[in-house]
Amino acid sequence: MVDSVLTFLHRRILSRPARAAVALGLIAGLAHFIDLDDAIFRIYLGLVTTEETKNVSIWLNDYQMDDTIRAIDGIEDNLSGLTWNDKTKTLFSVINGPAQLIEIDRHGNLLRNIEMVGFEDLEAITWAGGSRYLVADERRQSVVQIWITEDTKKIVYADSPKVGVGIRSGKNKGFEGLAWDTSENSVWIAKERDPMMLYSVKGFSENGLDHSVEIDHYAEFNDAVTSESSDLSGLHYDSRSGHMLVLSDESHQVIEVDLEGNVISTLGLGIIPRLDQFIPQAEGVTMDDNSDIYIASEPNLLYRFTRKENNQATVAGL
Repeated sequence: MVDSVLTFLHRRILSRPARAAVALGLIAGLAHFIDLDDAIFRIYLGLVTTEETKNVSIWLNDYQMDDTIRAIDGIEDNLSGLTWNDKTKTLFSVINGPAQLIEIDRHGNLLRNIEMVGFEDLEAITWAGGSRYLVADERRQSVVQIWITEDTKKIVYADSPKVGVGIRSGKNKGFEGLAWDTSENSVWIAKERDPMMLYSVKGFSENGLDHSVEIDHYAEFNDAVTSESSDLSGLHYDSRSGHMLVLSDESHQVIEVDLEGNVISTLGLGIIPRLDQFIPQAEGVTMDDNSDIYIASEPNLLYRFTRKENNQATVAGL
């Protein structure tokens, strides 16, 4: 009886068309899992993009991960957000639970911790020039301006200028990325999802907040970003090209997009040969003065991506 049932299933339910459909479904699922569709799009961009455009862009297609994955000593969990300070030549990141801000060098060595008093859910940070930074408190849907000097040991939420931008917000699906736009003296804010959105906020000044705050939403730019991303988890504005780097944890990639809404290049963070896995929970992205790209990942990991020619020169010099 059992043999008869199995024969029926094989011949009728698992007929050739059915088997073909199942096979195609499995292939499509595997292709999506290993980000094959993104890889094909990356190749397409490489073919259709002119050399002139590549030369004035970040051009992520030329990047690859360097040899070392850095676990930040002294940090156990909840690393989130990342920014580069071009004056101190160091990286800054935020941590929640308990809320703190850390400074690290290019190699992921912890330089100092700063206590963040009264902050509930720190998720993003961006350097705004001088000693000024902006951080995002996700649950409060607020962007807070702070100042960090060599002597700073503690920052108090209640004492810091802040702007609430609670537009269609959920309690834990709020701000996941900040990027300071030097050309417009404004900050870009990335809302994670439900819905994914990017806003430009003007009104922060050297002394705090101006009398008026302006919030803008650019449809074409948003459409380009959200069409290529399943969520938004980090931002970096590159003043040299005028382009934005947008990090998506769920899509396992970074995209380069101009403010007119054109996707310029992409960098896959999926199954990378040196990792044999996805980068776990990518939470922040930034670039340093050498154009190296850094990605912060929970629980306490720092990845660096360099241009291929730079990476090869480094390896050759070892």
